[in-house]
Amino acid sequence: MSDPTTTTRGVATLADIEAMERSAPLEARLPADAVWQMLESASERHAGRPALSFLPTGDPDEAVQTWTHAQLLMHCRCLANWLHAQGVQGEVGVGVLLPNLPQTYFALFGSQAVAVACPISPTMGPGGIAGILSAGQCEVLVTEGPARNPALWQRACAAVAQAHGGVRHVLALGGGGPGMPASVGVHDFDLACAAHAGDRLDFTPTNDPHAPTARFHTGGTTGAPKLATQTQRNQVYLAWCMGELVDFGPRDVVLIGLPLFHVHAVIPLSMGPLIQGGHLVILGPQGFRHPAVMQGFWRIVERFGATCFSAVPTVHAGLLQVSTVGARLDSLRVAFSGSAPLARQVAQDVQERTGLVILEGYGLTEGTCLSTLSPLHGPRRIGSIGLRLPYQAMKAARLDEAGQWLADCGIGEAGSLLINGPNVFAGYADATQTDAVFAAPGWLNTGDLGRCDADGYFWISGRAKDLIKRSGHSIDPQGVEEALHADPAIALAAVVARPDARAGELPVAFVTLKPGATSDAAQLLASCRLRLDDPVATPVHLTILPQLPMTAVGKLDKVALRALAAADTDPLN
Repeated sequence: MSDPTTTTRGVATLADIEAMERSAPLEARLPADAVWQMLESASERHAGRPALSFLPTGDPDEAVQTWTHAQLLMHCRCLANWLHAQGVQGEVGVGVLLPNLPQTYFALFGSQAVAVACPISPTMGPGGIAGILSAGQCEVLVTEGPARNPALWQRACAAVAQAHGGVRHVLALGGGGPGMPASVGVHDFDLACAAHAGDRLDFTPTNDPHAPTARFHTGGTTGAPKLATQTQRNQVYLAWCMGELVDFGPRDVVLIGLPLFHVHAVIPLSMGPLIQGGHLVILGPQGFRHPAVMQGFWRIVERFGATCFSAVPTVHAGLLQVSTVGARLDSLRVAFSGSAPLARQVAQDVQERTGLVILEGYGLTEGTCLSTLSPLHGPRRIGSIGLRLPYQAMKAARLDEAGQWLADCGIGEAGSLLINGPNVFAGYADATQTDAVFAAPGWLNTGDLGRCDADGYFWISGRAKDLIKRSGHSIDPQGVEEALHADPAIALAAVVARPDARAGELPVAFVTLKPGATSDAAQLLASCRLRLDDPVATPVHLTILPQLPMTAVGKLDKVALRALAAADTDPLN
């Protein structure tokens, strides 16, 4: 029998996953017990290879900065040693309030060596930032100083003032300035790190696989922040899975355009390739949100010989509008789509236009980002979110009104999707929020509806809270969106509920048109109606917008669209 600790590349079917699980326990396969141990081992093996490159604005022709694997870990050690010198350790939080920068990686990985990283969206307002700093027990905040980003600095100052006095130190890129409470020590990021050794840690990092290593805020936009606590084992497992399922290796060049406060960019897309000797290219501070990145994307692919990138469905749809003429794309071998369902038409158009195969995945922050993935080496079924991860269980189940398990669903039967395994988080920072998300001991309720077919492929039916209840009929917005995306004039579509006194809720649609397309709402609705099997699902109203509202991670902001629908706003039609 082969050594069970060696890689088992080439997973194509559920049978391959089950064979992996039978042949060796997970503990025999994982590369380390803790995140720092895993990163340091990879750095030693690939010391001289490029690990990180940075395009300062995302322009495909600008000068690039590059760090090797050894240099990346050196910067992380400097920060970790500075934190340790300030008495920051254990379950203390380090808030990382930064756009996509090389220093964001230094701060995230360095803080995980000594304490608990708390990535925070730099688009948040002071109240949201303050809530995360408090809930995350953050004693340090890393952010940009006023010389580099005055607006972010002002919000950071206001947030620290509101954070109940827990923050003791602020590390400011470019140096600090006025505005911070007098009780808080403000330090220049570069000077503070330069004062500490980068060739070794001044302390022994934890090797406890169950110790917390990061707290990521979930996607909620109102109320108290929910911080999902991930353990060392959660992240080590997920990074290892990416290598097994996607064949990451030293020749991979991965483009980072998703925000680094989000679990998707940090763990599967960054840790996954890094521990295999891969090379990350940061597409500027704003990533895909910057027009220059989108317009120059295919030239960036050619310049770096990129092999991989990941994007949310809205970005994939946007890239279809960017010309690929003259750009060599043959280096690309895989792209990912996640965070929301990818319309079948968009997936087909991408493949026809670029020859690129998109692997759809599914997961949530509480599941360390990933629970299923389309098989790279096996049949890919458009519309499916793929097969479950090795060593993680997943099923559809029937739940009672309180969200508790009643029975498992049969093959092909839709129900609430539950997961159980090494990627399931340790709970929320506020323990009182945790019990409600478990349908049974160990089984996390994802909040999504779906089914599993006879071959082990999972299919999403939508989020339970997104179902539209029209006069007793349950309408899945995803199916209606698929019908809209099939229209050649539509670039992007979203369907939400509008409150109605008689029907309870009615489906309404919001769309953007492809460049040069001409159509009106009546034509688009008539076309949609012909594609739907159930006339009850046809939207009662359609609004054409110049662009659809997005969240900070680039997902469709359905909260904003529901507000538009409820107000019966119709700006263009």
